Amino acid sequence: MAVPLTIGALDPHSAPSAEIMRRQTVRLGVPGDAIVVEPEAATTQENARNVSRLMHGAGLRGAILVTSPHHQRRASLHFAREMSRYGLTFIDRPAADPRWDRTRWWLDEGARSLTAVEIVKLAVELVDPGIPRSLGSVSLR
Repeated sequence: MAVPLTIGALDPHSAPSAEIMRRQTVRLGVPGDAIVVEPEAATTQENARNVSRLMHGAGLRGAILVTSPHHQRRASLHFAREMSRYGLTFIDRPAADPRWDRTRWWLDEGARSLTAVEIVKLAVELVDPGIPRSLGSVSLR
């Protein structure tokens, strides 16, 4: 069985997120040859599309969607849209995130910013999922 790991963010100054997640998964006991890395996506929507295609091509039927709690709703929206095209299913499992606490996020400036950005991006998706996702230098994905 393959375990698709996907990129969370592009950072030219560090190892790709997918590679970091792959290393951690191997440390947790998953055999390295059972892991498939999807390193191409630059947005959540691209990530959902690429992973859905990868899973469909590999004959996989379901997944566990793990991401930060503040990002889970929007990621779930993208993955539901893309996976439904192939009859795939997934369940949500937010990961622990030391930068964000669901009971106290509004007390920390960084956590407030993360939340505000996700709320705006989610609202854009819900209002019109077909509109362009970039406003100047601010990406909405």
